[in-house]
Order: sequence, then C-alpha cells, then structure tokens
Amino acid sequence: MTCEIPSRRFLRRAFTLIELLVIISVLVILASLLLYGVGIVRDAALRTSCANQLRQWGCALGSYAVDQDGLIPSTVIDSAGNAQPFAAWITAPAGHVGERSLDQFSQEFPGVENEISPTGWKATGMWSCPVNLSHKPYQFAMGTWNELGSRLIHLQYTYFADVERWKGQLRSTDSSRFCQRTFAGSDRLLMSDWAYATSGWIGANHYRNRSRVSSPTPLSGLNQLFGDGHVAWRTVTQDEWVDWQGLSSTRPSVETSPGGWKVYF
Repeated sequence: MTCEIPSRRFLRRAFTLIELLVIISVLVILASLLLYGVGIVRDAALRTSCANQLRQWGCALGSYAVDQDGLIPSTVIDSAGNAQPFAAWITAPAGHVGERSLDQFSQEFPGVENEISPTGWKATGMWSCPVNLSHKPYQFAMGTWNELGSRLIHLQYTYFADVERWKGQLRSTDSSRFCQRTFAGSDRLLMSDWAYATSGWIGANHYRNRSRVSSPTPLSGLNQLFGDGHVAWRTVTQDEWVDWQGLSSTRPSVETSPGGWKVYF
C-alpha cells in the first residue's frame, strides 16, 4: 500500500510570527484612528449641546426681562462687596433680591437638588455644562457657602450683568464688553463657559479633568452667550491657555477677590 504525499499547492501555509505582529500592529492603528474619530464626534456633540443650553438661557432671560420691565438678574455680590460671576443665590437675601438666584428659574430649569452628601447640593441639567456631566471624575457636585444668612452655590456658567456695580474687579478690559441690567438686544457678553485659575489650580468646562498647572489638559474653547441671544464659540489658543495658568496672567478676567480666583472669558 502506497501513501501519496499531497501536492505542495494544497498545503496550507501558516503565518509567521513577523506577519502576525504586522497584522496586530495594523489593527491597533486602525482601532486608535477609529477611537480618535469617535472622540472628536462626541466632543463636537457635547459642545453643540452646551451651546443649545446657553441659547435656552438666552430665551429664559428674555422672558424674565419681559416680566421685570426689561431688567435681567444682576451678577451676585457677596458679603465683602465682590462680584461672584460663577455663583447664584439659592434664595437671595434681603438687599440682594434681583441678583442671580436659583428660585428665579427653578420652574423653567429644574436640576438643582439638595443632597446629604458629598457637598450638600448638586447642580445638573441646565445649570451645568454637559461636557462635565459626561465625565464621571468631575461630575458637577459643588458645595455651597453661607453669605448674609443665605447660601451661594457654585455653578458652571459664569454670568455677567450690571457690571457697573463691580467693574473695579475687571482686569485688562473694560465694562463695555458686558451687559448691564437691561436685555435690549445688546451684543455684549452675558454668559460664558466656566474657566478659572487660582492658587496653582486651573479649571474649565471643555476639557477632561481639573489638573495642576504642572500638567494641564489643553482647553479648546468656550461657548458664550451674548445679550442679543446668539451663542458663539471662542477658540482658546495654546499660548492663551498657558498664560491663564499663571497667577500673574494679564489676560482679561474678573478677580473675584484681591489675589483670589480669576474668572476668564
């Protein structure tokens, strides 16, 4: 009995180790490109969602002005007489009625609720940028502090109105860039994504995590709402972002207290 040897052309040739490594490398590269593309699309969608929220704020402030003889809420002034563009009263105390507070818009924009932990209050929904809400390590849950017998809560959209009351806190700019108390179709800045620097820390809405100045994550830009209701994206350059990290930055900002937080716009 004879045993026939199969023809060479019917033999199956196995991959060599080098070929396997090349294939794996190609797949890894393709996967990284796909994930990068998905990340870009996701960030663009969140940025658009943030812009839409600011447009809704413009509509809400316009409706508020109709009911208040053309006036919009003022920026919060704390017990030391300093403006706090990132803050809102939970309920405005006597002498501060008319400043930005939660109860002014609680029916239109729910999303601020009392919690036992971790910090007492949590702001979500329209009060927080969807970029931060999408990132678990920095999901917005900022606490409150007591002022004048009431509480202030830290929000993620800075608010600029009635600037003549506190224009002395403006650095490297003038009050003509901002809205006053009237909502009269102005193209002046009214609200903006949150961006700040203080004591070696920097923070902003449109980047992944808060970080030390020594290893910051670049900020791409800020969505900004103007008095005529339009929202524009302001790109932040790398040089500007690096300058913001220094406490001696000369960029336009609001200094919330002498030597304290600098809120950029």
